[in-house]
Amino acid sequence: MTTVVFMVAGLSIYLIYRTAFNQQKNRLFETAQAQARLLESMYHGTQNPELIEKAVIEASKHFQKTSQSGEINIGKREGNQIVFLNENPDVSFKKTIIPLSQNLAMQQALQGKSGISINFDHQGNKVLAAYEPVDYLDWGVVAQVNLAEIRAPYIQAGLYTFLGASLINCLGCLILWQLSKQMVRELQARTTQTQDLEHRVVERTAELSQINEQFRSEIIERQRLEEVLQRELDLLARIMETSPVGIIMIDPSENIIIASEQAETMLRLSKTEQGYQTPPWNLSDEEGNLITEQKQLCQQVIESRQSIYNLRHFIEFLDGHHLLVSINGAPVFDENEKLEGVVFTIEDITERVQVETALLHSETQFRAIFEQASVGIGIVSLNGQFIRVNQRYCELTGYTETELQNKTYQEILHPDDLDPNTETTDMNSFSVEKRYIRKDNSIIWVHLSGSVVKNSDGEPLYILGVVEDISERKQALEALRESEEQYRRIIETTAEGVWSINDTQKTTFVNRRMAQMLGYTVEEMLGRSMLDFTDAEGQAIVLQNLESGRQGLTEVHDLKFMCKNGKSIWTMISTNPIFDAQGNYAGSLGMLTDITERKNTEEALQQANRQLTAWVQQLEQRNQDILLLNQISDFLQACLTIEEAYRVISEMLPDLFTGYQGGLFIINTSNLVEIVATWGEDLHSKTLFTYDECWALRRGRIHWVNAAHSNLRCQHVYPHLAAHDESLCVPMMAQGKAIGLLYLYGSQSGQLSETKQQLAQTVAENLSLVLANLKLRETLQAESIIDPLTKLYNRRYMEEAFKRELSLAKRKRHPVGIIMLDVDHFRSFNETFGHEGGNCALEAVGSFLSSQIRSGDIACRYGGEEFLLILPEASLEISLHRAEQIRQGIKQLQVSFGEQLLNQITVSIGLSCFPDHGKTMETLIQAADFALYQAKNEGRDRVVRYSVE
Repeated sequence: MTTVVFMVAGLSIYLIYRTAFNQQKNRLFETAQAQARLLESMYHGTQNPELIEKAVIEASKHFQKTSQSGEINIGKREGNQIVFLNENPDVSFKKTIIPLSQNLAMQQALQGKSGISINFDHQGNKVLAAYEPVDYLDWGVVAQVNLAEIRAPYIQAGLYTFLGASLINCLGCLILWQLSKQMVRELQARTTQTQDLEHRVVERTAELSQINEQFRSEIIERQRLEEVLQRELDLLARIMETSPVGIIMIDPSENIIIASEQAETMLRLSKTEQGYQTPPWNLSDEEGNLITEQKQLCQQVIESRQSIYNLRHFIEFLDGHHLLVSINGAPVFDENEKLEGVVFTIEDITERVQVETALLHSETQFRAIFEQASVGIGIVSLNGQFIRVNQRYCELTGYTETELQNKTYQEILHPDDLDPNTETTDMNSFSVEKRYIRKDNSIIWVHLSGSVVKNSDGEPLYILGVVEDISERKQALEALRESEEQYRRIIETTAEGVWSINDTQKTTFVNRRMAQMLGYTVEEMLGRSMLDFTDAEGQAIVLQNLESGRQGLTEVHDLKFMCKNGKSIWTMISTNPIFDAQGNYAGSLGMLTDITERKNTEEALQQANRQLTAWVQQLEQRNQDILLLNQISDFLQACLTIEEAYRVISEMLPDLFTGYQGGLFIINTSNLVEIVATWGEDLHSKTLFTYDECWALRRGRIHWVNAAHSNLRCQHVYPHLAAHDESLCVPMMAQGKAIGLLYLYGSQSGQLSETKQQLAQTVAENLSLVLANLKLRETLQAESIIDPLTKLYNRRYMEEAFKRELSLAKRKRHPVGIIMLDVDHFRSFNETFGHEGGNCALEAVGSFLSSQIRSGDIACRYGGEEFLLILPEASLEISLHRAEQIRQGIKQLQVSFGEQLLNQITVSIGLSCFPDHGKTMETLIQAADFALYQAKNEGRDRVVRYSVE
């Protein structure tokens, strides 16, 4: 009890201590952060660290410590030392300086870290310290409290608790001693009663153990019997499942109680909760007599108590399906010789009986075929003795069956045809041609095929042979051989080549002349395909002609063959198809004549004709190119601007370079080569590149690259092009200077011919001249209407544009705003910075006006430091708003002249509007000018609109 009190009291004091400790940690951390943020805010306000340091020291004189339970230290780092700014608040207020390693909390804060930990301060006291860095000043703030101050109250409370618990424990022990004496007497009486009860329990337990042992023996024996029964049932179930016959058991009441799956399937039994249901059927005996009582068999076994065997009955179901089954039945008795039921096995023998019947029928048919066959059939023993022969065999040999049975096979065989290798029983079958000596000593050729008949163990029993008379075929073959020999002599002596192939294009025959034509021997050509001696084009022709031959067509055509030495010859080949006796295509026979010389002459004539045709086509194409080039030149001469010329080039150059991709590049003011016109699907080149990326521009000459020089492609041409692609770069020169590039790309080798290259060079020269003239014309025109200093329109262009806009405004009845502005005190710019400084100010104002106006507005330099803006379709209010924006924008400009910054630029603006202030150019300009001078008189840097008053 005392221990529990001590533990509860100690745990409570410890929990209270941890709560207070965590609260103290949070208070210190918040205090350090607040002090650091205060110093940072002081820095943002003063930007003077020395002033902040003085303020901290001054504050330390009035506030030595924050409370009795903590203090705040502010320090900074000087080398490897810490200087405390408020740590020694005595009368002298001297700064405390210690090594950096003596105060870990301040060291962490000066390293930019924030946190709280238990450490020793530089005075050796163990403290709980929260540290926080001061950004911008590289100072540190440490809020700390001595751990002894935190723990002292809880240590005192623990001591008081221990003394109180000890006093309570002594009083409890005294009271407990008085109560224990009475409890001892009562416990002794209860112990005696308990011993008597334990003795009776031991006796009863012995009796129950004996009864339990008897029950256990009986249970073990019963479990053994159940296991034996279960094994017998499992064995019976496996027998019924695996038995190839159906098994059923019928009780004495003639109800089916057990049936195997085979029996259920065979007899179409259906199992229900009441038992097995049998479908309706008709039962008849093997002779077809109907058995009216279907349970007669079961009754027979039950009454006779004897088994029945191999009873055959037909079962016919109502759907017409019938079975022939073999039935066996046996009665089943229990240990008291009481009949328990009858077990029947039912085997479906329908297919077996059908097979037996078919075999009997087959044997009858074999005997009829054997005797009536159109070929001789004989059965011979293993030593050659005839056992049985049919009638045809007797007719072929001239002997009777009895005479042959007294002879051997070897006796009627011609002595020259005896071959020990074929007269062996090791061969399962054989097929040979032999000569028989007939009874009248005449010779007959037969085709003999036979097989060795063996028993089930693989031992040979006899030989069954079939003999066919082939005498007429042999005579025909001999005649054919003689005829073939005669034709072979003719073919070998002819001057033409003869070539025969089978249906798979394999060579079956060539004469010597054919082999000599190709440089082979006859043996080298036999067995090879005709396709092996032709090129790809010739192979296609051969396959096409062979297909025609399959259709029975005769072909005559020219065909090129490849000789063994690599040369080629031309032949005229006449082919005839060959068909077998059944009319199936069997091959082709060709007669070949060497026509190489004739072909060479024809080729030379065709080559000359093609060359003449090509020259005529080139002349016609060149004429067309010249006409088209003149037409392009006419259009370009009529162009007014360079952009218009670019559109003409994009539209008309594709007709001049049909089938090519290309583009026209111009060198812009940034010295970059830029695309301005393209044609075709894919340019295969960069559209913007430097001058040095093109060989043609660098060399000043035409640069053509084909597959043979693919490594010399220009860098602006894509490197992943195909090997057969071609590119052409033609520099465009004007007055000895490159102004652009004409680029062409062809996707086929030889497409950029020499003629096309000359045409491209001519086109580039014409384009260079035309574009240079147009550029010169535009330059002159721009110089005539553009102010060279401000890059705004000059007064002459302003007057033309003003009249045009007024005329349009009168027709459409919309207003036109006029803004006239003048740079204030412009003379001071010239006097202070010189005329160059004044020009710089005017350039800045001109550039600003160009960036602020709409695309339809017109900004011009009216004269000196005066500017005029024409704002079509702008009302007086809109013009006034735009004028005020321009005035404020110019006022915000910062213009540099050399390394100097010009004075602030302000403008005075006068505003008038059509038709409110006039309907002519002179009237409106005069009104705006009047308003401008009014703005200057009112103090400058303002907008004044014209007022009639």
